[in-house]
Amino acid sequence: RYTASPGTSLWAFTIVYGDNQSSFYAMQGLSSDEINVPGLGKIIENSIIEGRWFLPTDEWVCVMTKDKADNLGITSVPAEISVLGIGNFTVIGIIDNNIYDQLVMDLDGERLTPLDRRIPSQWNIHVSSSETLFIPYKTSISIGGTVVGVAIVFKDPNLTPSQSRDLFYTLRGVY
Repeated sequence: RYTASPGTSLWAFTIVYGDNQSSFYAMQGLSSDEINVPGLGKIIENSIIEGRWFLPTDEWVCVMTKDKADNLGITSVPAEISVLGIGNFTVIGIIDNNIYDQLVMDLDGERLTPLDRRIPSQWNIHVSSSETLFIPYKTSISIGGTVVGVAIVFKDPNLTPSQSRDLFYTLRGVY
């Protein structure tokens, strides 16, 4: 998972659709493979109201919440938006922010969305999905995103406890 933060002191991205504008406070680059992570994939699938999740070949597309799409006046996908200072994106999916915010959690029980950088010195407060624009990880990297999390799925689920423990001890102190 990759997170791109706006390069301004306001920590906000301005999104334009037609005559409407709105702000996002984070962009999160996610892989098309997130949909294949056991447990997480089904929740993501169930949160999609319209459109689809990312494909491996997608670039310069995005997924946003129904609340934000309504705020911008987006009634169907695909829809073309502009992220000021970054570029144009095609909205390919709209998700239910209530499902995403309540059920999409990382292993530590925290939201999968980026940390809220508007609140200094708080390492467990995340922006809501309605304040996050979801983009393909390749696009996130191309605009300066940084790695903030990794999902690993073992072909043999029985290896998960031992391999997780090994990774924990190997990567201890790496953040």
